[in-house]
Amino acid sequence: RQDVSHMFLSLDIAWFMPLAEYEARMGRFIDMVKSSKLRPGFSEILVPGELEHRRVLDKTENGVPLDREVYDD
Repeated sequence: RQDVSHMFLSLDIAWFMPLAEYEARMGRFIDMVKSSKLRPGFSEILVPGELEHRRVLDKTENGVPLDREVYDD
């Protein structure tokens, strides 16, 4: 009911390639994905973490909603 889930993964990118190269490659990849043609009925393409980031911004600005039952408890 709280629309919450968790997944934790940690990788040291520097073990695989220089961090600046990784950031440049990911930037190009994200640009490519987000500029893809949209399916009918959709207004945008989101990448992993983007929706969660928006939720953090919203809850930071507007607070975290609680069910009455949770609040009373």
